[in-house]
Amino acid sequence: MPILDVELVAETLSSDLVQRVADAAADVFETGPGRTWTRMRLLPPAHYAENHCEAAAPVFVSVLKADVGTEEDRARWAETLARALAGVCSTSVEHVHVLFLPGPVSNTSAAASATRCTRSDDRVSATSSTSRM
Repeated sequence: MPILDVELVAETLSSDLVQRVADAAADVFETGPGRTWTRMRLLPPAHYAENHCEAAAPVFVSVLKADVGTEEDRARWAETLARALAGVCSTSVEHVHVLFLPGPVSNTSAAASATRCTRSDDRVSATSSTSRM
């Protein structure tokens, strides 16, 4: 089940855009109803810049997915998703940036990892633990 976090450089958001993005992503990942979760945030154009040029309005997409597949899979998904979201968001493919993040196997049986940092004098040590959620 992919979870998409989409950040769109824009002033406004049409009321159905997030649903259209979720539906397009579900088509790419071939997931059934309710199996692709999407959240979207707006980044005002005044809060985005590119060096030495006039910035376009990019779309940043992070995909949290239990099975991120092979490098070949990710390249295929990224290209297909970028094309689909470019169409939905009315931008060009080169302005859609896709990042894949490995996620838990399921939302009900995922193991939670916690890292505790402690400071002793000038040394910092980290310990990790895994617990069931």
